[in-house]
Amino acid sequence: MRAIACALTLLAAATSNGWAQESTGKFYLPLCRAVLSAQFDPLGSMCLGFAHAARTYLRDAPPPHRACVPSATPNADVVKVIITHLQRNSRRLHDNFALLTAEALSAAWPCK
Repeated sequence: MRAIACALTLLAAATSNGWAQESTGKFYLPLCRAVLSAQFDPLGSMCLGFAHAARTYLRDAPPPHRACVPSATPNADVVKVIITHLQRNSRRLHDNFALLTAEALSAAWPCK
């Protein structure tokens, strides 16, 4: 689990210009909303790329963060799940986006 969390954290850091503030749910929430906007913001691709990577890597993560997103699920649906989780847990938006994403996907698509 630590390896998966570290990989996702490094991905979050690599896709941003900084480390602390820009790896939080607060930073990524507007980027994820941009993915679903009719006027797509290129910065939204950061969220989209992260969602795609998370759905791939979390398949091999140990519980409790293992997620089995069906391959036919569009990335936009994965982003919707992430946004919903962030909105429902708005007091935790200061938490690491990788952790919040893992929680969202594992709750929505637990592996059987």
